[in-house]
Amino acid sequence: MMIKEQVSKLLPKGIHLMDLKENPRGSSVRLIIDSDQAIDLQMTTKIAKMVNESGVLESAFPKGCSLEVSSPGITTPLTESFQFRKHVGRTLKLTVERGGSREYFQAELVNADQNGIQFISGKSDPESLSYADIIEAKIKITFD
Repeated sequence: MMIKEQVSKLLPKGIHLMDLKENPRGSSVRLIIDSDQAIDLQMTTKIAKMVNESGVLESAFPKGCSLEVSSPGITTPLTESFQFRKHVGRTLKLTVERGGSREYFQAELVNADQNGIQFISGKSDPESLSYADIIEAKIKITFD
């Protein structure tokens, strides 16, 4: 079984392993986790401890390794439906495929479910978009 699969099985319910990067030469592993709720330092510490104590890294790194656990950065694209649900009410920068062409625009995310999102972008009525049509979605960062 791959390390990524083993680590995924260790995670508490509701925590998703978004990425696992191994650097065998540098003897390091980086886990990117996310959740329906905000990920805090206490959660990343708990998961690092669980992974270290489980022994899943020992076969790939018999001499030991450093382990980093973090959440996706604010500039990381949203890829999963739970991430969109978590950011309802925020403005997104979207790149989408519609009618055979790419469109780039900003919109307020008003709803997200398993099939796609609803957003408002200058029009008064919400529009719908399936996840399959979203090429990239990032949170617009604003400083008030």
